[in-house]
Amino acid sequence: KEGCVDIAAVGNEVMYRKDLTEDQLIDYINRVKEALPDIPVGYVDAYYEFSHRPRITEICDVILTNCYPYWE
Repeated sequence: KEGCVDIAAVGNEVMYRKDLTEDQLIDYINRVKEALPDIPVGYVDAYYEFSHRPRITEICDVILTNCYPYWE
């Protein structure tokens, strides 16, 4: 809220690791969006998680992906 954040990332690979449910993550993203209405909010995960989870993709202002070219 002090203007030190340009983009807010909520979670990092929590879907990949199954740390949260999709509904829980969406709730956290919404809470951050409400607290920071003028800041783009997104989520970080492996790129394919966004195609498997359209509800998360739709709620994000910005998509932050992890790519693993060495393993793929």
